Parts: sequence; C-alpha cells; structure tokens
Amino acid sequence: MRTPACFTEVRKYWNTETVLSKGLILTTLLLLVMAYLPTLQFDYVTQDQWRAFRYSTLEQTPYERAKACVETTWKFYVQTGRPLVWMTECVEHTAVAKISDFIYLRPLVLSTVLITAVYLGAVLAPIVGGLAMGILAASAFLMAPGYSFMYLQGMPALMVLISVILAAASFSLLRKWSDKDLTTQDFKITKLWAPFFLFVSSCLMYPAWAFLVVPLAWIAFGFDQNKSWSKKIKSLCLTLLFYFSAAVFYYLFVKITAVILFKLTGYNPDLGPYQVAVQLSPGIIWERILESAKYFYAMPPLNFHTPEGLPVVLLGLFTANTTWCAYKNKNMNLLSAIAFSGLIFIIGCVILLASISPWLFSRMDSLSTRHLIPWYLFFCATFVGLIFLVAKNLFPKISSLAPVFTLIVCMIPIAAIQNKLSFLEVVVSEIEIQNMRSILGEWLEGKGYLGHRYLLVVRPSESRPAFVKELLDNTENIRMNGKINNENAMLSSAGNPVTIPWMINALLREKENHPVGKSVEIVDCSFDQNCANNIVADSAKVALGITNGDVPIKSIENPFIINNSAITSKPINPVIERVVLPDVKASSQMESLGPQGLFFHRQPGWHAERNPKYPQTLLIDFHEPRSFGTIGLLPQDGNVGRAPKAIGVEVSSDGESWTSVAATDNACTSNASQEWRDIKFAKPVKMRYLKILIFSNCGDPEFLTLRGLRVE
Repeated sequence: MRTPACFTEVRKYWNTETVLSKGLILTTLLLLVMAYLPTLQFDYVTQDQWRAFRYSTLEQTPYERAKACVETTWKFYVQTGRPLVWMTECVEHTAVAKISDFIYLRPLVLSTVLITAVYLGAVLAPIVGGLAMGILAASAFLMAPGYSFMYLQGMPALMVLISVILAAASFSLLRKWSDKDLTTQDFKITKLWAPFFLFVSSCLMYPAWAFLVVPLAWIAFGFDQNKSWSKKIKSLCLTLLFYFSAAVFYYLFVKITAVILFKLTGYNPDLGPYQVAVQLSPGIIWERILESAKYFYAMPPLNFHTPEGLPVVLLGLFTANTTWCAYKNKNMNLLSAIAFSGLIFIIGCVILLASISPWLFSRMDSLSTRHLIPWYLFFCATFVGLIFLVAKNLFPKISSLAPVFTLIVCMIPIAAIQNKLSFLEVVVSEIEIQNMRSILGEWLEGKGYLGHRYLLVVRPSESRPAFVKELLDNTENIRMNGKINNENAMLSSAGNPVTIPWMINALLREKENHPVGKSVEIVDCSFDQNCANNIVADSAKVALGITNGDVPIKSIENPFIINNSAITSKPINPVIERVVLPDVKASSQMESLGPQGLFFHRQPGWHAERNPKYPQTLLIDFHEPRSFGTIGLLPQDGNVGRAPKAIGVEVSSDGESWTSVAATDNACTSNASQEWRDIKFAKPVKMRYLKILIFSNCGDPEFLTLRGLRVE
C-alpha cells in the first residue's frame, strides 16, 4: 500500500533526525498532550457543545439526533460560507445522549491536534531548522489562545482544526511546485489542482484559518537562505497571487451555492455578522485596521505571560534577519540596508494584515483571537526560526542544542500555562453543571413540576467564579484597548443565554423518574415574562425563564430559582413581584374555549357561542382598584373577521354601578391578524371592575372570537 504523501514527508525528516532530536520530538508531543490532558475528563461541557442537547428534552435515538442535527445545521453553514464545518458536530450529536458521553469523543479531537503538530512541523521543518524545531513551532502554535479556544469546543470545531492541516498541505505542495525551474519537465500547471483544492476545502471549513498560508509564505521568504533573491521574490509573488485567485474562487463559489440553495429551498435567513459579503467601506476598513494594529501590539504571541509589544519586536527581528541576508548577498551600503529594512517591515505589516482579511472585509463586529490564527503561526514560527539562526550563526558548534533550548525556554512554560487553562476550563464547567444539577435535582425530587411550574435561571453578571476570575485577571489576559478579552474558562450561561435551555435538557436526561419532557411539557420562554405566565396558567406545562436580574420578575407564581450567579463574586437576587390574575368571565363560550387565557394571548383564544346573540359581554375583576386608560384587543390568528367591531367599555368600583368610559363603532383591524387595536379612554380611571360590551363582529356570520386582551 502506498504511503500518503504527507506521511512520506514526515517519515523522510524523521529518518534523518538524530537520537537527541527524536527524543525532543517525542517530549514535545508529550508536553502537548499534558497541556490538554485535563480536557479528557467527562463531566464538563464547553459552550458550543451544549448544542448537542437542543433538539429535545428526551434522549432520542442516535438516528433521530443525527437527522435533527443535519436538518438544523447544514443549510445555515452553507449560507455562512462554511458548508463543510458542520459534519463533525453532527457526529457528536449522534453519539452524545448525556453529558458523560462526551468522554468517548474527546480523544479524537486531541489526536487531531497531535497529527497537526507532526504534519505542520514537517511543513515548517525546512523553514525553521529541521523537524524538531518545526514540531516545536507547530506545538507552540497549537497552544496559542485562538487555537486552544477552538480545541476546547470539541467535535463541533474539529473540522476547523482539520482546516489547518489542509491549508498546510496546500502550502507545502505549492511551495514544491514554485521551486521547480520553469525549464524542467516537472514544472506542470496541472500540479496546481491539488494545492488549489486543499486550500478551497480549508476555506469551506473556516476561511479565517485557511489564510495561515499567507504568513507561511512570508516566513519562507524571510528564512529561506538557500534561494537567490530573484527566486524568493518569484516564489512569494506566485504564492500570494495563487491564494488570492483561490480566495476569489471560494467567494464566488459560496455566493453561487447560496443562490442555488435559496432557489431550491427558499432558505434565506438573516445571518447578521455571519453573512458572506465583502465589506468595502473605507471608513469601516480603516477602523478595523486601527483596531487590529492595537491588538497586534497588545496580543500575547506565545503565551499569556508575554509582555505587550513583543509582536512588534518579533516582526522587527524577522525584518532584521531578512535585511541581513540581503545585505550580505547584495553588498548593500548601510543607507540602502536601512531603507530596505523599512520596506520589508512595511511589506510584512501589509502581508500580516492580508492574512486576517476574512475578518477585515467581513461583517463580523468584534475581533477575537480565533480570527488571528495566521498571526499566531507567524509569531511561533518566527520565534523558533530566530533561535535556530542565532544558534547556527553564533554558536555553530552547539547549534544542535537549539531544540533543547527552545523546549526549555518556550515549550515547557507554554505547556504549563495551557495545562492550567485547560484545568480551569474543566473546573468552571463542572462548577456550573453541579450547581444546576443539584438545584434542579431538588426541584425534581420535590415534584416541583406539580407546585412550582416556573423554573427561573439567573444568569451571572460575572463570567467566572471568583477564584478563577482572580487567577485569569491577574495573569492570563488577552489585552485589547486596556480591557480584558479572555475567552477561557467562561461560564456557559454567562456567555450565551441560548445555551441555558439546552443545559436544562441535558440535566433532565440524567434523571429517569420524572415526567418533565415526557407527559409534562417544558416550554422555553427565555426572557419573555408574558410567555412564562401564560405557560404557568396552563397546569399541564412547565415554563423555563431566564433573567439577568436587572428588571423585576412579575409572575403569577413564585418561581423556582436556579441561581448561577451565586457561584460568582457578585450574586444576584432577582426581585419577584407576584401578579394576581384578574378573573375574566364571558356571557357565553363555545365548549372549552373560555376567556381565561385572554391576558396571556393564548391561542386560539375566547370563542363566544356559535351564532352569538349580541351584545356579548366580557367582565374583568382585578380584585383591587387598578389605574388604566386604554384597552387593547388582539384578533384570533388568521380570523380577523371574527374579532369585535362595535364595542362599549364600562367600569365600576363595586360591580353594580357602571360608568361608560369609551366606545367605538369599528374596532376591526387590517388583514394583519397580529395587529392590536387600542381603544383609549377620555381620561384614565382607577377601578376594580371592567366590562366590555360587544355589539357586533367584523363580518364573520357564525363566530365571535378574541385571542388577546391588554389593559394599560
């Protein structure tokens, strides 16, 4: 069986390495494993992984979960220009029924990291001084903030991690092609198809990471001392032109695919910042250039402890090395060398800026570490390559020890820091899960679905528990405009409220002896208080609500609170205001379609008896005097002809003596069945009783109906 080309390349370098170098390579890979070893535990879930529980409170079969995932995801990702990224997420959703099931897939993600370290190391090997140095550079890159964040998302991000391998393979094949002499038979245009296909495939997974080919080309230009300047310039220009053309093809392919998808399915959602569109506004682009420049200066290129300004220093040293090579080979005078150095520095800035063009020209708002993966690769490779050149030129007799030095001063500290961050990521998730599991368990054991049918989750205002926040704020910061912008070890409920219902689903699946999700439906009301009250009024369901604690919760029932803010340094105690439901009586109703749900806009709403005799009456008792000056009527969905037309409004303090306060001959709305019709009083009143007299409807010959009623 023929060995794949990528493995052949790795084996070629491995066979030429010394015993010391091989030992260093194995040690480096072991350190990489140790850095991420805490993530092989089972009782934690990162933010994106909660999506595995979004389909149902019930466990479902693997086939049902796979089908639901495919139906939910593929069209969205096609529209966002990443049609290949969803597949491993659906693999995870198929395999995972409970939180503990994640453990079976986590080794697969870590194995991908190790494969990337070996292959990317082999691609970097001829640039930075051999396989050991290449794998050291690749491993440092694989623990960079943006990469580690994506790794921690597990299988949903696995295709993103694979995109690095494809991009590296594309660059390696293209570099071999561009090194061929134009006069040789090996110089064939047809050999461009493989690097073209690999790069476009990488873009179809995650374009921001596919563009790491750009800094690879610049690194090769600066460190390659075996080529003449004319060949280096030719290779750089061919490489950049090739990837620019491939990127244009990718963009056109995505736009055409989106149009075809819309024509076939009609699927055209509002993607917001995820829309695939080129942003060419000069003002916006200039603002983003300034933002990225600030980030460039402040970002930690190797690990979270590195000082501000180090990226500029590394780029300066890279420029100095490139200038020195030219100075030696071209016999430049000092003034020319200084001018040349400035030109190389500017070109380097432009190329690095081009490497983040998937963000620069996109509609994405904020700049995150995951958008800067090309920069992290440049810094890690440059740091390792400079160490090799210094050792080779200044200490040639002990240059073989350059990997040892790099391992000690670079790899070990980075791996130790990442191990700490991996551990904290797991700890934060475990704390949040255990807090919710314990409180939800109390609710289930106490049969709260019978007496406390309003579950209210309080989101934390702090992103992390106190001790984790202190550790990260004091040391591991990604500095941006003087603010902490750290994506590590965040509470899922603090990061995105949409995960909370999925968390509840996952925790309910862990306990078998309860009816929630089976005979008792749980309804996600999120921040909609009216929805929660409506569900609670229906004795057969449970309402799940969310609050930030910034506004009072007006509820008809005291909610059962799951307070995730209690595990942070700033606990929130939400204000609960009990709402007494008014009594609503109708002069008639059809079967069970009474007026009790009018204040909750419950479908299908109140139905008077068929062929009603007018006037029909709605009588509301607020139980105590209440101030109001407007009533609103909401027609039954799709049946505006059944809504009240001519009405009168009366109020009373005792239910016996009535005073007319408003009337209208036409309360009918337009054809938009969701449109409210408000009737204002001449002046506000404060009364206990309200009576609505209905003298006709909007044209239906048989029915008088009303879905919603509001009093303000």
